Amino acid sequence: MPAVDSDPFLDNIRVTSELARRFPGKQGANKPSKQTHSERFHFYKLPVEVAKSALAICHKSAAPISILLALYEIHFRDFGSNPVRLTSKILNKYRISRYRKYRALKLLEIAGLIRVERVKNRNPLVTLKWLPVKRENL
Repeated sequence: MPAVDSDPFLDNIRVTSELARRFPGKQGANKPSKQTHSERFHFYKLPVEVAKSALAICHKSAAPISILLALYEIHFRDFGSNPVRLTSKILNKYRISRYRKYRALKLLEIAGLIRVERVKNRNPLVTLKWLPVKRENL
């Protein structure tokens, strides 16, 4: 009696060594991924009005939405602090220069999503308007 997994059409197929080298199969399938699931996907819980306003001002560049998401990430990283400091080092992950940062902050401020406190030779202090203000060691 043939084995349950046996297929009569596939039993007579022979694979040459050249063909086996071309299609190595699933050799690396059992290796754990270098990134965890949480590193590959980030979920942001934004109010619908904030998301729509942010997307509406992103007609030429993705910098405003990237900065808004970075600000939201900083807010959670710093245990809910609002306002937050927006440094250029944080924006290196999104490949946003300091000049694009200034332009995007201005657009977000005009849209009414944030309030920016600018001080000469300092990083801007940004308040997310849809969240309650909670000052922590700034």
